[in-house]
Amino acid sequence: MLTVHLLRSYGSPERSPIPHRGGLAPRQARRVLDYIDAHLTDELGFVELAAIAGLSPHHFVEAFKISVGKSPHQFVIVQRALDLLRDDDRSIAEVAHTAGFASQSHLTANFRRVTGLTPGRFRH
Repeated sequence: MLTVHLLRSYGSPERSPIPHRGGLAPRQARRVLDYIDAHLTDELGFVELAAIAGLSPHHFVEAFKISVGKSPHQFVIVQRALDLLRDDDRSIAEVAHTAGFASQSHLTANFRRVTGLTPGRFRH
């Protein structure tokens, strides 16, 4: 009982996790976004992007979400779709498939959420 009393009275309190407040620093964000833009046609993984930002993969994903408003994966596939939609020879369904969306409607829903436009309106 003495041990329990001593631990409760004089032991250190449990550490509460420090809340993550900020996102990527402006310089980190610029480096990552520039890299994404330059390598949009390549396979981009969040581990690779985290290394560019100088963060662990977990911290990078959290910081990216805070800074950009969506996960790295969501951001990259929407950016790919934006790039592919500039080519009028491809159908919207083909763009959706090539960019990594499950279907044309999946592309349309995500694209509208991010840009405020449908893929068809973006083209025009």
